[in-house]
Amino acid sequence: MIGFSKCGTMSLVEYLKKKHPGCEVSRPENIYQERKETHYVQRWNEWVCCVITRNPVDRIHSCHQYWAALRSHSVQDILKGKYHGAKNYFNVGAADLIGQSNYEYYIKKFERYHGLRVRRYHFEDLKGDPDFPHINESDEKLEWSPKDREYVKACLSVAGITY
Repeated sequence: MIGFSKCGTMSLVEYLKKKHPGCEVSRPENIYQERKETHYVQRWNEWVCCVITRNPVDRIHSCHQYWAALRSHSVQDILKGKYHGAKNYFNVGAADLIGQSNYEYYIKKFERYHGLRVRRYHFEDLKGDPDFPHINESDEKLEWSPKDREYVKACLSVAGITY
């Protein structure tokens, strides 16, 4: 399972575990950090890799809500990485919210690097399924104005990102 921040990756992991109880479902960081034995690395090519994507505007909104360091800053500032501790959030994708929304770029890079095809899921297609859990959902709701949403859409458009 590969994923992007606030797209529902952990929810998809649990969903697939329920739907396919006999299959091993794991994230790459778990495989590499916890299971460095040779037989796991060799099995990598046998596995089906899955990724979940989400409407980038909704994903960026979820990031803004989820991380406390972002909540007190404007949409414009978080998109420019102008907030205290921005570098600390680089590994989770909050340092470049627009760039991380370029899903196809990263998926194709992953496919080329590992020589694998990736099965794609879309958060919007799964969220209506009663069996799809909502893990890591933000407790605090941060409202965006229509102007904020339009600003994010414009930034995505300038970057050539569509969904």
